[in-house]
Amino acid sequence: MNGRILRAAVSVLLAGVIVKLVSTSKEVVVAGVYGRSDVMDAFLAAFLIPNLLVNVFAESMNQALIPTLLRVRVQDGQRKAEQLLSNSMLWVCMLLILACAAMAVSARAFLPLLTWSFPPEKFELCLRLFWALLPWCFWLHRRNCTAVLNSAERFALPALAPALIPLTIMAGALLLHGQLGIWALVLLRLLEQLHKQS
Repeated sequence: MNGRILRAAVSVLLAGVIVKLVSTSKEVVVAGVYGRSDVMDAFLAAFLIPNLLVNVFAESMNQALIPTLLRVRVQDGQRKAEQLLSNSMLWVCMLLILACAAMAVSARAFLPLLTWSFPPEKFELCLRLFWALLPWCFWLHRRNCTAVLNSAERFALPALAPALIPLTIMAGALLLHGQLGIWALVLLRLLEQLHKQS
């Protein structure tokens, strides 16, 4: 048992180091491509709220779901655990849809609080980017799936899989920024989301 725990810990540690190195490289590439510009400022401000929603929902979901899922799997069997997982995912999706709809409708009211120093044209770009990035919130299922796989003693691949996202963003930023500008980052974020859901 101790050997299995050690192997799992080492594989997650190594995968985590690789993911962090790739993520750092992505930041360097994106900074090199877009630099310090109004469009990048607008993108980062627009990305704050969807990223916050993902973090809040994913963390609360994982802390509540995983211990319960393990208990149900041990006491009631795999089928009941799968039902619990699918019902939980359905409810979280419904909550996210409501949260995203509320954010989309009220964006003109709260977004100026984050972008108070933006001139009007920069704010309008930020608003359009924000609306386009809201579907990214459903990315939290990747985190939930990672936690579920970890609960089934699958560690290395779920820990390494997040490296694909920054690799895709780096490649897309380098190849598409000339044609799409900052919208290349929005497109890449949404494409990574579609890939995660498939």
